[in-house]
Amino acid sequence: MRQLTALVRASPGFQIWRPDYSPLSLESLGDWYAGQVETRLRTQEEINHIADAQKFPALLSISERTLSERTLSLSIDVGMYFGQVMIKNHPTVKWEHYLPGKRFADHGQPVLTGFGRMPLNPVRIAQTTAHAVAAENPRYKTLRQLYDYWVQLIE
Repeated sequence: MRQLTALVRASPGFQIWRPDYSPLSLESLGDWYAGQVETRLRTQEEINHIADAQKFPALLSISERTLSERTLSLSIDVGMYFGQVMIKNHPTVKWEHYLPGKRFADHGQPVLTGFGRMPLNPVRIAQTTAHAVAAENPRYKTLRQLYDYWVQLIE
């Protein structure tokens, strides 16, 4: 938290960001995070590896770009903060080490439970947000919008 707070506050316009675990804090954090998203070119080896793993390669194109290591690192910090905001404001939501089976996308990841049968992987939320920002996706959702969506699913 200290590192994330220092990074955010070191950025012009975000010097007074308060990590108080309020849903409101996700608004400015999300704005800051969107401005930090960077991509890099994939190597030919990475592209080949992805192509080899696809069951239907003709159906999916492989982007030449991917998120930078810095962006992936930030997504962990932002995702964990997102998760803590959810927990601090909704006592029925809990962290769980998810092990339903190796074929499940979030196998072995820390996820939040309390949303019915569907767990929430907050790091994946942050990564998906970064991908949307990088792709300039018009359907991009802010961290606050994603928070509000998931709150509706709490049991």
